[in-house]
Amino acid sequence: MNATALAAGMAVGGHEGAKKALARLWHEISHVALASPLQPTLLELLFGNHSMAQSAGFVFFELMTRLFSPYEFNPLNCNPLRQVLLDTIDFDALSPTTCPIKLYLAATNVRTGKIRVFDNSEIGVDAVLASACLPFLFQAVEIGGEAYWDGGYAGNPPIFPLIYNCSSGDVVIVQLSPMRREELPHSSMEILDRANEISFNSSLLREMRAIRFVTRLIDDGTVVDGSLRRMRIHAIAAVT
Repeated sequence: MNATALAAGMAVGGHEGAKKALARLWHEISHVALASPLQPTLLELLFGNHSMAQSAGFVFFELMTRLFSPYEFNPLNCNPLRQVLLDTIDFDALSPTTCPIKLYLAATNVRTGKIRVFDNSEIGVDAVLASACLPFLFQAVEIGGEAYWDGGYAGNPPIFPLIYNCSSGDVVIVQLSPMRREELPHSSMEILDRANEISFNSSLLREMRAIRFVTRLIDDGTVVDGSLRRMRIHAIAAVT
């Protein structure tokens, strides 16, 4: 969602347009959050403490998502983020003929388990929602007769579109999930969170190993015809 807002804003108003687009997106999301059932007003009466009530609300909601699927607790498939995206992002500005940024969003095909990468010409509100569709919270997003979940399960993020479709030899990866944690998880929520972090990072590690293998082939002189390109990978890593 951040990438889409930034790219659309950049296309319309340059750097300042990108900043305004991101601010507008998160301003609207904050308004939606005010109407969230996680707001602890009722629970505050029971706990007498805002932070404790908020924690209890999150624990209760987390439990509900484990006992019931989004097809059960949200049968009408209401997703307030859809309207937020439609209200704040100019999807027409993402056209490859007008947008200065090559934007790639990844989603995971639920039936095949394969990655699907959407480019500028394909990105609309459904593609954005699919790229951020966590299966315990949202129903799968249907696009062209196929169902999609968050792209992190198959590529987080996928690097190959940047290698094949961009001329730069440098790729900067900003990791949101830490590779390593020193503390062992003990509670059920901590264990689930860590399992998700490992799952989401595994696809990135596979691509990094493939890039390293290609780099070694080039360095060893095994490939000298220029058919493979050296990539320099830089990382801004998440730490705990």
